[in-house]
Amino acid sequence: MNYCTRFFYFFLLTLFYNNLFSIEFLGSLKLANGQIITYKLNYTLLSKGKIEGTTITDFNGKDNTTSTIEGTFNAKKNTISFKEVDNLSTKSTLKTKAFCFLNVENAAIKKQMDKTILSGNFVAKYADGRNCIAGKLYMIAADDLNEAFQEITKSNLIKNKDTANMLIEKYNTLLQSSQKTILKTNDVYKVNWISNKIEIEIVDTQKPDNDQVSIFIDDVPVLENYLVTQTIKTLTIPFVNNTCTITIKAIDEGIQPPNTASFTLKDGGKLIPVMSQLKKGETTFIQLNKN
Repeated sequence: MNYCTRFFYFFLLTLFYNNLFSIEFLGSLKLANGQIITYKLNYTLLSKGKIEGTTITDFNGKDNTTSTIEGTFNAKKNTISFKEVDNLSTKSTLKTKAFCFLNVENAAIKKQMDKTILSGNFVAKYADGRNCIAGKLYMIAADDLNEAFQEITKSNLIKNKDTANMLIEKYNTLLQSSQKTILKTNDVYKVNWISNKIEIEIVDTQKPDNDQVSIFIDDVPVLENYLVTQTIKTLTIPFVNNTCTITIKAIDEGIQPPNTASFTLKDGGKLIPVMSQLKKGETTFIQLNKN
């Protein structure tokens, strides 16, 4: 182990023993059948080697699912083990009993070419404990991934300006989908909810271009023909039943289609960020379910 690697692990352990330390990795799962699925891991180091956090599976796809995790960090071996415990939200149409939950044992955290890499094997299990599918995960620290991409696009490796711009656009889209769930026409995004009220923040996080939306709660309009700006608009609605459906309808796509409004749903201290990508007249749905 070289000096730089030793220093990295010493730094990691120092943070671990003195503070809560949040870590984010982006990468993919490779299933035994060869299928590749995007995967995001965000966890916090707690006391006595415990970790907790969330994962997002298929964060840029139709089965986008956020799950809670719990596990352990082995400071001596520089490995983590964790399992997905429950789903917080999903765009998947699968029934609850059909979901698989990842179990990862002793995934290694290493420094490779000055980048922090997380890799290992996983076994996915159904809620009743039966094995579902196995495979490998390979991830890179989110900050390192962004740094590596910036190095590539700013170097002379890509001569064609149009190619570089296309790569930047695709990377930014992928990064955005890892941070916010993208909702397109007729998507149904299911979210487990606890609070007795629904708080929604609406804002245009991109260049304002006169996007307009209407919001409905169980088909009742609560905001109509609203011009989305960079000033946050907040809605607070009582949630008295066990289920609730929020409908987002694009009224106008503005100057630069499609309609791209950002929404943050607040369930107590939990934040659920989403972004609609809709054409004029299209709708997308968020279904809230109390546990």
